[in-house]
Amino acid sequence: MQELLFEAAPLVTGMLGLSTRSARASADPIPDTLALATIRNPATLETIARDWRDLESAPGSRTTPFQTFDFHRIWARHFASDDDLRVITVRERGRLVLILPLVVGRTPVGRVARWAGDPILQYGDVVAAPDGDVIPWLDAAFAELTRPGDISVLTLRRIRADAAIADWAARRLDAVGAAEKAMEIDLSGFTEPGDYARARSSRTARNRRRRNKLAQIGDVAFRMVDGGEEARKLARAALDLKRHWLEQQGQYSRALADPRTTACLVDMAAHEPADSGVVTASLEVGGRPAAVEIGMVHNGRYCAFLGAFDPALSKYSPGQVQMQDSIEWCIARRLGCYDLMAPADEYKRQLAGRAVSVQDYTGLLGLTGLPAAIWSTYAPRCAKAAFQILPRGLRNVIRTRIA
Repeated sequence: MQELLFEAAPLVTGMLGLSTRSARASADPIPDTLALATIRNPATLETIARDWRDLESAPGSRTTPFQTFDFHRIWARHFASDDDLRVITVRERGRLVLILPLVVGRTPVGRVARWAGDPILQYGDVVAAPDGDVIPWLDAAFAELTRPGDISVLTLRRIRADAAIADWAARRLDAVGAAEKAMEIDLSGFTEPGDYARARSSRTARNRRRRNKLAQIGDVAFRMVDGGEEARKLARAALDLKRHWLEQQGQYSRALADPRTTACLVDMAAHEPADSGVVTASLEVGGRPAAVEIGMVHNGRYCAFLGAFDPALSKYSPGQVQMQDSIEWCIARRLGCYDLMAPADEYKRQLAGRAVSVQDYTGLLGLTGLPAAIWSTYAPRCAKAAFQILPRGLRNVIRTRIA
């Protein structure tokens, strides 16, 4: 808790410097070669669907599953209202070179611009052409964002160190708190299913024993469901199991308590109305899900977004068995990375061979931004830290009343 209070100090003492940097970034004239536009209505997203998809899939693109057009399209159906969006497009000599997907929310003390996709989004970034200098494009987009003068603070969370926006954010914004680590398993050296199992012989042996114990209860089967009503049912089952686990632990997730999150994720899993890149892995025992994982695939990367298991089978660790089967599925489809994402929990450290820093950033848009930054960024972090140190019984009481 004390560390979180100290984190806010640079924001206060550095307000003047931050305001100066922001003003300088937005004061430079926009080059004549650039044309900017802002999409505020979710329905208008369709007008740039083709260009967005071309940009996200361009060779060398740094986009993750959380920057795709269809991710944002489905998210907007559930979370965005008219005039909330601020999807800023930058065209250079007529070619779309950058998309800055934001949404604006109101607080009692000001308006906050944050990533569109929140709270589902796990990595924040722009969609940028890989063959150009993103800094002037972002400066122009930022100038377009701040031009109306109606936003108090810019909060950009979960920016990977290798994101297209990372250098710009480090130059223009203030880091919030310590960076987390996203843990990844590099699959590029495995060419055939079974290679990973052979390379991790001791872990494979443990999973084999787990699988054999599960087989004593019922037939064990693994499947990866790619869209359709069955994927919808499995995604809903995963979310129900996850909420049940949180309840048992006396924990609370504001995102999972929001019915919009469930509606959005099950639509993504079902690929409704378009292929979102979401797949649903299910390890089944006796025809019933023992462990379910919602994954997101894009650009050679599989993000293990959410995993859950049947608590009645917890002593058999069905999630570990399911994860190994999911990794083998990724190898069979030539995916180069199984991304466990942040935070760097101990089980992730044991599995992963590399880590990437993930940092939150905040930028004040003048003196009025400080209350909004404290309200939207520091107050929730302090509240979460305080909640975590409470006894489980008291957490359960608070969680029940919040729900």
